[in-house]
Amino acid sequence: MSLDVTRLSPVLGVTVSGLDTSKPASAATVSEIRSLLSQHKLVVIKGGQRLTPEQVGTLGRSLGLGATKEFGAKHLSSNLKLTDDAAVASLEYGPELPAAKINLWHQDHTWHSQPTRYELSYADVVTLGGDVLYADCVAAYKSLSPRMSQLIDGTSATALLANGYAELPFPTPAYARSMLSTPSVRQPVVSLVDGERVLTVNKAYSVRIAELSADESACTLQLLTNHIARPEHTLRVAYDVGDVVIFDNHKLQHYAVSDYFPEPRRILRMSFHPQAMVAADPLPPHDWPHRAGTNVAATCDKPSVDPLPASKRARTAEPASRAPCHVAPGDGTCCSSMPHQTTTLGAPPGPAAKVGQLATKLTAALRLLDRGAAPQSDLCAGFFAARLTDTAHGAPPLFVSGPTHGTFWREATPSTFGVFRATIGADTPHRCRVVGDGPLPNYPSTAVPAAVFAACPHINAIVHAHPRSMMALSALDSARSQILPMSEPSFMFYERVAHLPCNFFFDDPYLEKIVDALRDGSKFAISMANHSYLMTGKTVEEAYLRAYMLEQSASIQLAALSAAGGTLPPAVSREECLFHRASYEGYAGCPPYDGSLEWLGLVRTLDADCPGWSADRGEWLANAFARVDAANLGTGKA
Repeated sequence: MSLDVTRLSPVLGVTVSGLDTSKPASAATVSEIRSLLSQHKLVVIKGGQRLTPEQVGTLGRSLGLGATKEFGAKHLSSNLKLTDDAAVASLEYGPELPAAKINLWHQDHTWHSQPTRYELSYADVVTLGGDVLYADCVAAYKSLSPRMSQLIDGTSATALLANGYAELPFPTPAYARSMLSTPSVRQPVVSLVDGERVLTVNKAYSVRIAELSADESACTLQLLTNHIARPEHTLRVAYDVGDVVIFDNHKLQHYAVSDYFPEPRRILRMSFHPQAMVAADPLPPHDWPHRAGTNVAATCDKPSVDPLPASKRARTAEPASRAPCHVAPGDGTCCSSMPHQTTTLGAPPGPAAKVGQLATKLTAALRLLDRGAAPQSDLCAGFFAARLTDTAHGAPPLFVSGPTHGTFWREATPSTFGVFRATIGADTPHRCRVVGDGPLPNYPSTAVPAAVFAACPHINAIVHAHPRSMMALSALDSARSQILPMSEPSFMFYERVAHLPCNFFFDDPYLEKIVDALRDGSKFAISMANHSYLMTGKTVEEAYLRAYMLEQSASIQLAALSAAGGTLPPAVSREECLFHRASYEGYAGCPPYDGSLEWLGLVRTLDADCPGWSADRGEWLANAFARVDAANLGTGKA
């Protein structure tokens, strides 16, 4: 049977007619379809035949597109359903099943380390509307200016499944768990596919270019994704009942237009040949393609105009650009709670990787302290810092601290932290920052950790906050400003809290008092009169838990004193206090209460409520740290 082939546009796509899709394709047909797919990237098989899911599966497998990707229960939603063929899923919409509002350009499965190479869609039920736009990412790269190519060649971007669904309510708890438990991956910004260079970022899943700062990445991603969707790179295809559409998912992006509601729609789909994306090596300047007259019209905030003609068939189009997501470039998981799925472009090993992990944990800790009925944040004040213990022997300790000044805790991301050297002095923030971006943190954010980490090797994490109850308690007289043993959490702090007068300037003499109070390890917290508190721990988790329990103890104490008219409660014997304190500090057969058991659950609450809170996993900070000459980290030259 001869095939009738018609080109759809100068850029991509052909239609094929004369093929019986109800039967497996012959060897000759397979060869021709594969050749067309290689050359034009998208093939629309016309014919109008009604197929069952089993027939779609048989046709798809006969085309030689590679191994099929099977759909399982974790993929299910109100619109995506399984069929009797595990490799054929049914996307169903209608009056009771509205299309999800996720109209945006994307490549399927790029949130996975091995995105599928080919996608097949069969139009089972379609009405007016529901066109699909396709964009050629090969053509998009070729039309970039040489300077832009030079900027992005060799870079990588974090991709996160949950980012594509950040604005949607999850239909079921199981679906939410599936989405939010999927870790981020790193994909090349420019990949090499069949010898062609492909621009491989998309609006749905690409959240951060690792080699750029947060602001640079946000603007560059919007510029690139807008550029991909320019009309010169795109094709608009209207589906008819019985159409079979096959496209190269590694070279094209697509955008399904949800303009047909409440009319019914059912698309059967298959995915083939999962394979990793390979990064393209940067081109030397003399190999840059000549692009005379190229004009990369891509600003960071202006959508392109849609110049659609009236004709419905095979027309180029571009939807208005979606504003970039300024939720932290991220993933929704703590570095200790989820496996990190990566490609060969993973985060740097060793100390640099630990920088990213600590920044992610500190982000979680700040956001958690900001939650609940009594948030501990106070506009832009306060900080959380952690020691980076992997430093050269004898060198001043390095630490991660933040957030940058002007960042509210609920806005914290790993990239709002920096790496600092533990050096004490009046210009500590300026002199100590080894790696970081944006405004410097306020002075105590670096001065206090620098002093404590340099003098107290048993302390690895410090938090300073201004919660309402501790600020109130610190203003009372000496008898009532103590954490009294009058509630369960309060026993944790028995004889473990030092008391210092107020000094908002944190000058060198005051820093020495802080160090003296913590140096021998008998105290792990400081109550600062008419101010608030400083909490330490061996880990970020322990410092967070202690900070949480301290504010809880202060709140209960204030309520009890108020109810009693200010009268102090009956004294509890020291022996009883020490007995109860041991339940927190650990004893034979009982590990210490250090926050490690609660941490995974706490992070899951962030995953559920704030998808994308840490999508880059601190990879930008880690990569920036990796570029610093390790030999200079302790010499003052970094």
